[in-house]
This record gives sequence, structure tokens and C-alpha cells, in this order.
Amino acid sequence: MIHAFGCTPWHPGELATLETDSGFTHSEHNALLDEQLGIKFCSTVHLDWFHTYHGIFCYELAALMTFLAQNARCKVTYKEISSFVEDYQTAKALPKVSHLFHATCISKDTVHFKCGGSEALTLYPILAIYFRDVLPDGECSAQVKSFLAMCDVLDLLVVTREGMDMVSPEMLEASILSHMHLSQAAYGDLLWTLKFHVAAMHLARQYEMHGLLVSLFTCERRHKLLKRYIKDRPNTTSFERGLMEEVTLQHLFDLRTPWWKHGLRDLRQPGRILTRALREQFPAAETFQVSSVCSLSYCTARIGDVVALSIGDTAYIGELEKLARIFSNANVFEDVACVHFWTPVAGVGSRYYKVMRVIENPHFVPLECILAALTYSQMPNGIASCIVPAPLRALFDD
Repeated sequence: MIHAFGCTPWHPGELATLETDSGFTHSEHNALLDEQLGIKFCSTVHLDWFHTYHGIFCYELAALMTFLAQNARCKVTYKEISSFVEDYQTAKALPKVSHLFHATCISKDTVHFKCGGSEALTLYPILAIYFRDVLPDGECSAQVKSFLAMCDVLDLLVVTREGMDMVSPEMLEASILSHMHLSQAAYGDLLWTLKFHVAAMHLARQYEMHGLLVSLFTCERRHKLLKRYIKDRPNTTSFERGLMEEVTLQHLFDLRTPWWKHGLRDLRQPGRILTRALREQFPAAETFQVSSVCSLSYCTARIGDVVALSIGDTAYIGELEKLARIFSNANVFEDVACVHFWTPVAGVGSRYYKVMRVIENPHFVPLECILAALTYSQMPNGIASCIVPAPLRALFDD
């Protein structure tokens, strides 16, 4: 029997063990064995940090919550953690996460927290604040240190899209190894899986080799397309060829619909009251169009979101109220956003979140000033805790 990683014959029992250890399943008709394609698997395989650390996050969080629940002094419940998470509102384009905490949120079979990859990236900074600033000191300290070290790694991985000027391979490797050591100190080999090995041994090296780490968000969002055509395909003969044909044809069909969107979307004519308000701000304009959503380089923002923005060398946080396109003539226009600038509360917060006073303070700014839509928690007294994404923290450093 020939395995998918080369031409060495394997005994069926040895092959089954190899499949389990590597996480790959042998197929006699595997495209990796096609001589004409000539795929050199070990040289071309992509080690995806997004799915690697999604798995690590799910194991770490499940183990930490289990240890806390079994701590006789602490007894932190899912409900308490869920209540803290529910206080935070995510941007409208981001997945909601408060529903993730329930009686069966931890799988009993594999002891991992049930959530999607995009949900994990939205959830981890909220939990980092809880375990760093809210949980009483000394409660499962080894496990908490491991979880927070993992959050530090995620911070760096998110920033790798900015390039090596902000995160070096050495910084990434040191952070990953620090987390791995703390994880082993907290749990021994209880959590250790292939994804831990991939993270510790390969991600920093891949980053150094290529200068970037590609996160497969597309695969995360489109994996249901594969499942659609896998579900009713019991015949394994030419399984991969038939599956690729179906997926390719569906993809070509989908390309008929414009998919690349940037700037203001779904523009429409403003109503009479809004037109009057825009005319007061832009008296020289000929006509206006408005929108409720915009797509920018790293985010999608909608009216009502709390956003981070930069004007010159200064960073601000505020609530997005309006989006408009201002026409000075038929072919010349400018996209603008009306944002209520909130004021920072001195002496509170950290580099991970900023505490702001919610006020009505509208300003029109160019659309490109908006950097990201934020997750935030607003209290009845008009104070809001706004989580600053890792790539933007340097802008908000005091």
C-alpha cells in the first residue's frame, strides 16, 4: 500500500497509526499522488495559524473553565463568565459570542470549547480582560497565566498581517514558546495535540521564510460549501475529482455576482430631513447619497458601531452616526463619516482597552480615517470600556 506522503509501502496497521498521528487520511485516489500534478506535499503544505490557534483556544478555554469550576474556593460558573461577555457589544459585522456559554458548551468527548474560529477571535480579548482584571488573584493562577499567554500569541498573530516591522519572527517564536511552557506547567500533557506541535515548531519559521502568515478565513467561511457536496457522495471512487468539479463549478457561478466591495455600500438617496442636515454641513455640494455600511481595508463598519479612527497622529474612539457621499459635481465626490467623538477617562483602562465617556460630539471626517469597528461595554452612567484591537494599540499608547 502506498501512502500519500511518498512512495514507501506501509503495512495497513502502520498506515492507520500514521493517519491518526498526522491527521491525514490515506486515499488510493488522492490528488497528492498524481504524477502529472507533481505536488510536493511537505514543501507546499500551508500551516494555517487561524485554524491552528482556533483549536488551541478551544482546548485552553475548556481546561481553564473546568479547573475553575472544580476549585472549591472559586467556583466560577459559566453563567458568571457569560454575564461578563454579554455586557460587551460586538460590531454588527462581527459574530455574536454571548450565546456560546451554556451547560454543554464544553464537549465531553474531546474536552474543548465549542465555537467557530471567527467567534474565537472575537471572544478572546473579552476573556483576557475578565481573567486578567476581574477574576480574583490566585484562582487557578497557573492555568490563568497559560490562557493569558495564549492571548498574547493571538495578539501577535493578528498583527503579522502588518508585516515584520511590527512583529518579528523572534518575537512570535518567543511568545509561542512561552505559552507552550506555561501550558505544560499548568496541564502537563493533558492538552498537547498536533496543533500545539505545529504552533511551537513551524509557525515562526514559516513567518520568517515568507514574511507573512496567511489566515484562511475564506476556508472558515466557505467550508459549508465543501460539506454540501461531501454529504451525499457515498462513492469514494474519484471522490476528490468529483468534489473538486462540483466546488469549482459553484465557484465559477458565484463569480457572476460582484464580490469585491470597498468604501460605501448600498448607496441611496437621503430623505428630506437628512438632506437638510447634510446641506448645512456641506453648502457647496450639489447632491448627496447616504449609506448604512462601509467596507474598509481591515473591517466592515455600520451605523451605530463604535469605531477607532485616526486623524493626523492622533487616535480617537467614537460612535458612527452617518455615512455619506458628497458630490461637488457629477463626477467628483468625497466619502465622509459623521462620528460622535467620545472623551477618554483619565487614570483607568490599559493598553488592551480604553475607558471612554459617551457624549454627543459630532464631527464629519473622511471615510478613510476609520480604522476598525470595536467591541465595547457601555454602563448606565455613560462610561464605556472599548477593546482596542492588537494592530491599533500602538496608536493609543499614552
